[in-house]
Amino acid sequence: MIDTASNTVVGSIPVGDRPVGIAINFVPPAAAKLAAGSAQLQLRLLGFTVRSLDATLTETHTGAPVAGAKIVFRTVKGNPLCTATTNSAGKATCDANVSLLLGLNTLLQGFTASFAGDNEHTGSSSHGSIHLL
Repeated sequence: MIDTASNTVVGSIPVGDRPVGIAINFVPPAAAKLAAGSAQLQLRLLGFTVRSLDATLTETHTGAPVAGAKIVFRTVKGNPLCTATTNSAGKATCDANVSLLLGLNTLLQGFTASFAGDNEHTGSSSHGSIHLL
C-alpha cells in the first residue's frame, strides 16, 4: 500500500502463490481554479510595457493556494506576453515588453492566464484586464 500524500510504502497485502492480477486505484488530479487580475499598460519609445500581469491559482474544493505552478500569460489573440511561477500564496506576477506592431487595441482587450495542469491539479485559464496608465 502507498500513502499518496507522502508517497511512501505503508504496508503490503499478501496475494497468494499465483496471483491473477492486481488492482491499482488512480487518484485523479484535484480541480484547480485560476483567477486573473488586471495589468497596466505603459507606452515606451518602440512599444508597450504591460506591468503587473497577475493570476492566482487555488484548489477549487479547498481554496488552498497552489505553489510552484507555471502560469502562461498571452493576449486574447494568443500572442505570448510572459511566464511566471506561482509563489506560496498561489500568485504569479510578471511584466511584458511588447512591440508596437501588436497593437494597442489587442492589448486593451485584456489577457489570458493559463495553467496547463500537472499530476496533482487540473488545468485552468482565466481572462484579465489591461488598462492604460
